This record gives sequence, structure tokens and C-alpha cells, in this order.
Amino acid sequence: MKQLPLCWLLAATALPVQADVAQGLQCLQTKNYSCALQEFTTAAEAGDAKAQVELGELYADGTGVPSDFVKAVQWFDKAAAQGNADGQNFAADFYLTGNGVSQNVNKAIALYEKASAQNHIKALISLGNIYMQGMGVAVDLPKARGLFEKASALGGHGATYNLGYLYLYGPDKDLVKGTALIRQAAEHGLPLAQGVLGEQYRNGYGVTRDPAQAVLWFEKAAKQQEPQSQLLLADCYARGEGVKQNDQQAAIWYEKAAQQGLPEAQLVLAGLYEQGKGVPKQPATAFDWYLKVANKRDRQAQMKVAEAYFHGQGVAKDAAAAARWYQLAADNGHREAQMALAELYRQGVGVPANAERAFNLLLEVASTGYAKAEYQVGLMYEQGVGVLQDLVAAQQWYQRAADHGDAAAKLKLAATQAH
Repeated sequence: MKQLPLCWLLAATALPVQADVAQGLQCLQTKNYSCALQEFTTAAEAGDAKAQVELGELYADGTGVPSDFVKAVQWFDKAAAQGNADGQNFAADFYLTGNGVSQNVNKAIALYEKASAQNHIKALISLGNIYMQGMGVAVDLPKARGLFEKASALGGHGATYNLGYLYLYGPDKDLVKGTALIRQAAEHGLPLAQGVLGEQYRNGYGVTRDPAQAVLWFEKAAKQQEPQSQLLLADCYARGEGVKQNDQQAAIWYEKAAQQGLPEAQLVLAGLYEQGKGVPKQPATAFDWYLKVANKRDRQAQMKVAEAYFHGQGVAKDAAAAARWYQLAADNGHREAQMALAELYRQGVGVPANAERAFNLLLEVASTGYAKAEYQVGLMYEQGVGVLQDLVAAQQWYQRAADHGDAAAKLKLAATQAH
């Protein structure tokens, strides 16, 4: 038998691997994930870099297999070692965040640089972000701008957006150039750019103020599930700004933003369900939303949860739970919550009665110049509750409260003077 040339043999052995990758991609398109996993695994184990990237993505996304960041990084690393730009970029993403591997910003930068040298758009943008934010390196805005410019010229709309944002809000402001770049990215459908352009029109920043245009761009971004734009669009409907006022539409968009985890939207939505504004009045639903935000350490929501427990609104009445949430809100700087907590200690509701503790809580708030607390401190001095009775001190605190506009304190002082 005539011997085949070596190059023919090499080509012949490569064909099955290429077929595995092509078959894997076809399986992926038809959502036959077990087939895709099998085909990519065969090709990846044979050393095909594209298959290694595809297999890494399956493990990273949990597509057809349980999500496994460790295995994902291992396959991305193998592809990166072969000079595959996608593999380098994906591996860099994981080293930057520390998912599935020990965080190593320097290694991430090195991999992004290798991919960027191959004109990989996402790597150029990520590297630009690193220098813009100073992640493991000194902030270098000119270098960041250069990387964004290169990515933008290659068709990276995210880079165009970043460039525009730098010109709008960076140290070297150029509102004309920044607006043009943001508009370019927005017109290419980038939701973040659409939201920023909407804010520009809403505030008249770099453009003539135009609330209707703001709504138009917010809506484009909101329909692409951009949560901040959903919130801003809801605000426009709630206020009738650039669009006819509509509580129901406002509630719809607040809910969409809230479902994506935006605390500001969750807090407003809770208030709507509490009031029955644009949605049916549902105290239990309001409580659930307040609780979500309160668990993110929002003091206003913590106060609302405390009040709900105290009054039994949307949840079973529980004075001890109310006291805990008042304490959390007070620790977070909510003065009304601290005053409410003081009252619980004064009455012994939900906590052991402790007049001295109540006085000290009120005194702490009064020392910030809060008129209501100043009046209460004066009252406790006058009555000798939680502190030795001291009528002179009481008058002094009443005067401070009156000077800060407290009506009850003014009445106290007027009554004293009348006698």
C-alpha cells in the first residue's frame, strides 16, 4: 500500500475533533445540552481550544451540568495556554473575581493583556475598567481611555459607552463629545447608555432638558430589563414628568425594578402596597417588601418593619420583634426609631422597663439638636423619670426645643411664664 504523506495524516486526524466541536455547537443551538457536553468534552480532552472554551462556559453557566466554577477555570486555563483569546478573557474574569480560583488581579491583568493584543473587545474593555477604577493598579485614566478607544473602534459599544461616561463625568469633561458617544452607544441598543442619555435629558446635562425624551430613553432601557431605568421610568409616571401621570404604570415599573433587587424600588413599592396606590392595598405584601430592604440595612425600611410589628400591620403584632427592629434602625442613625425605642423602655413594652435607659436614648438624640427629643428630655427632667428631677434643666431643654420649632415646648414655656 502506498504510504500517505504526513500532512494528509495530520489533517485526517484533526477532522474528528473539528466534527466534535461543530456537532457540539449544533447540539447547543437545539438545547440538547447532554449532547453538547459529550461532544465538547471529547474535543476538549483531545486538546481543541475552542471546545475547551465552550466546555468552560457550560460549567460556568451551569448549562446541562451543575455549575462548577473550578472546572470552568480549569478549561479556560487550558484554552488560554494555547493562546485562545476567549479562553484568556474568561480565565481573567475568574482570576479577577476569585470565583473558582484564588483571586489574583495581576494574573487577570496579564491574561487580559494577552487577549487584548489579539483585539479581543471584551478583554480591552475589562482592562480599561481595571485602569479606570484602579483595581490592583494605580488609576490611569489616559490608559483606560486608550483601551476604550481601541475597543470602540473595533465595534465595542460598551467601550463607546465607557468613553462617553468618562467625558461626561471624568476629570477631563467634554459634554459635547461625551453626549455624542453616549448617544452612539444608546442608538446601538446599549441599555446603560440609553439610561444615561435619559438622565441627561431629564436633568438638562449636556443637552437641552426634555422630559419627554428622557421617558423615551428610559423606556428603551427599561424594556431591556435595565433596573435603574425601570426605577426612573416609574418615577416619571408617578410624577407625571414627561408623560401623563399614571399610578398603575408607575407601580408596574417599580415592581419590575424591585424584582431585580433594586432597594430604592423595593422601598417605594412597599409604600404603594401599604397605601394602596396604583396597586391593591396589601399590608402583608408591603411588609414583605419592607423586610427585604430592611435586611439590606436600610434604616427607613428597618423603621417600617419595627412599626409593622408594633402595630400588627401585615404581620402578627410582636412588641419584642418591634423593639429589635427599632434598635437596628436606631443603630443605623434613625432618630425617630431611637425615640420609639426609648418609649418602649419607658413603658416596659417588648423590653424590660428601664427609665434610665429611656432617658439616655432620648438624651443621645436630643444632643443632635432634634427638637422632639429635646422636648422629651425636658419632660423627663421635669417629672424626674429616669433622671433626678431638675426643673432648671427641664426649662433649658424646653427652651432648646422651642428654639428648634417644637410647638409643645413653646406651650410649656408659655405656661411657665404665665405662672
